Amino acid sequence: MKVKINIYKKQRELLRRMQKTKSCPVCSTKMTGMFQLKILNKYDVEYYLCPDCGLLQTETPFWLGEAYNTAIADIDTGIINRNLINSKRLEPILYRLFPSNAKFVDEAGGYGLLTRFLRDKGFDCYSFDKFCENIFAKEFLPTNDLTMNAILAFEVFEHLEDITKFVKESFIRYKCKTILFSTLVFENEVPAKDWWYYTTESGQHISFYQPKTLSKIAKSLGCTYYRITKNLHIITDKSFTLIDRILLLNSFCFRIYYLFVSFIRRNKTKIHEDFNFINNKLKKSNS
Repeated sequence: MKVKINIYKKQRELLRRMQKTKSCPVCSTKMTGMFQLKILNKYDVEYYLCPDCGLLQTETPFWLGEAYNTAIADIDTGIINRNLINSKRLEPILYRLFPSNAKFVDEAGGYGLLTRFLRDKGFDCYSFDKFCENIFAKEFLPTNDLTMNAILAFEVFEHLEDITKFVKESFIRYKCKTILFSTLVFENEVPAKDWWYYTTESGQHISFYQPKTLSKIAKSLGCTYYRITKNLHIITDKSFTLIDRILLLNSFCFRIYYLFVSFIRRNKTKIHEDFNFINNKLKKSNS
């Protein structure tokens, strides 16, 4: 164990010497060192701020191999509740912006919980995560021949060092230019060191965004950024109509619209359809 810790320390010091300054992965501007926090209760890590786009990011994350000993951090006690809430928030958005036969993929979808919840609501959703076992939607993995209408990425952006690259590659892979995602943003002042979203205990959150950061990312991809709630966002090549803006971007109207959509779609579900699909597949495999 001591040998492993010493290796990590040497790696960190080497990276620090190489990284006397840090360039912003969003806009290439020279970033400014702001403060240090102790990651995984043992590594003093530098946090940098981009003065242009407002991205706040750790130094090169040498500790991620250790942080991802398990894909889902043990400290994440809100995983089920969060996916349930996200499925409810997504229902009016997906209904409003996309056709009834639209297909969606939950990128970095973890156990497949969000996909299962959305399929229970009648949406044709798929799940993919190269680091985590798909438990709840294992029969609904995206195949190369599927073209998606939108990508979902919940609790993903804060885990990545180069988010522009991730979004661009996802657009190419799924042949669409819309991504709905969650991340908690800050504005203007850098959050204090005790901000819970740093999650230093797990060491998995390395990037923190402002709305202007996300807007800059969208513009670089030929898209537009819209902030739906305080932590729900969309980058898309679609133009929101005036009605879209009223229903989805106004918090009061969104709540009313959510109730309306929930009511008119109350009988929409893929539970029975999925049961028959999986059952027939099992019968064929056993015959």
